[in-house]
Amino acid sequence: MANEETTPPKPENQNDPNKERLAYRYDQTYRGHIPVITALNPGNFLGEALRPILFKVMDFLSEVGVDFGAVDVIAIDGLPTLHITGSSKPENFEDEIIPILREMLRVDGEYMIRYGVGAVRRGSVLSLSEYRRASRPGQSVGVQGIGWSSGTMGGFLVGKKPELQGHCFGMSCHHVLLPTKKSATAEEEEGILVPVHLKPLNMVHKALGWNFSSEVIVESPSLGDHRDTISNLKTSRRDAEQELEKLEEKFKVTKERISTTRRSFWQGLIADAQQQLKKLEVFDRKAGVVIATSGYKVDPQTRMTLDWGLVKMANNKTWKNIVTPVTRATGKWHIWAAYPDYKITDIGDPAEGDEVFKVGRSGESYGVISCIPHGINLMENGTTTSEWTIVGHKNREFAEGGDSGSWVLNTKGELVGMVFAENEDLHLAYLTPIKLILEDIKRQTGKAFAII
Repeated sequence: MANEETTPPKPENQNDPNKERLAYRYDQTYRGHIPVITALNPGNFLGEALRPILFKVMDFLSEVGVDFGAVDVIAIDGLPTLHITGSSKPENFEDEIIPILREMLRVDGEYMIRYGVGAVRRGSVLSLSEYRRASRPGQSVGVQGIGWSSGTMGGFLVGKKPELQGHCFGMSCHHVLLPTKKSATAEEEEGILVPVHLKPLNMVHKALGWNFSSEVIVESPSLGDHRDTISNLKTSRRDAEQELEKLEEKFKVTKERISTTRRSFWQGLIADAQQQLKKLEVFDRKAGVVIATSGYKVDPQTRMTLDWGLVKMANNKTWKNIVTPVTRATGKWHIWAAYPDYKITDIGDPAEGDEVFKVGRSGESYGVISCIPHGINLMENGTTTSEWTIVGHKNREFAEGGDSGSWVLNTKGELVGMVFAENEDLHLAYLTPIKLILEDIKRQTGKAFAII
């Protein structure tokens, strides 16, 4: 990737000066080598070699005890790669497992086999990490009873005044904690009294003054995500039961011996889904109550958006500012290699060209802060604003729907801002500097806060 002194390649449409300018700006923001992951071309030798033996490869991995969530064929920096994703790389992977896989593939071209530590998520299913007593930044949150709005709890603060000691405060966005109802058919939970002021359609909610006795209850995960998780677990269980039935029916017809590995695989999926459903039935999702929000406003000095909300967190859980990035622990992100569980302790300022990281409702993502502020025009603000903007890494979205409230960190591990909006078409996200938010909280509430 080119640095500032390198002339970027011409865009495809050379007659469009705006496109050329955007390409140049995008190219300049990246510094250092970042692996390029792309799809293999149709007919690639590695893909064709794996196609007929894919299930055989997965059966082999199961038989030798390799934990894996996916087996993919991709190109990394142009090199065809068989990539296995799981939670723990076996110690004998390089010396014993790779040679067997190469023997199974039997291809002469140059390619790579690698194991990557990570999680494979399906649909809207949340991992059980969302259902734990020790909660971390990036949790899904929503107002109790509301199934039509979800956001992210960025992280946790403590108050500096004596009367606030002993309490933990979560930070998200005003529009997450006091959401605007957009549809008359938006689903709510039966038997739950949704705050009256959240029921009117298209109501733009004003700031909530400091209120320790607020009746706006916040849940984590949000109702919508919780329902999706249960639905997907039930679907996974049903699919596994059907596959198991197919094996039994095949045995009745052909008398062919059923693979112990396949039977155990489907039985394991069924048991795991049932276990998770039981845990979800009794999990207390109450996270706290909304005690103050900014409303929709613009900082008069910087002309940046201010969109924050505070939650007094429940005392029956542990709240920690710990993040666990897993995909990039090299280069500028080498700091994470020494801290697999990294505690956020410092705040900093966003800087043009900085590489940044976030954990939100959609998961973790990386990007680069654009070299110029971008202008946006949000209806709720009533005016145009100039915002810090993040370009998603290699055309991937930095933020998706429900990521509002996500905290953003730089390569030093400093908290630099919070996501409040995203541009889906261009893979952009907009953030407000954390120092600006903390200053506004103090100005509005008269109370100072710091990171836990």
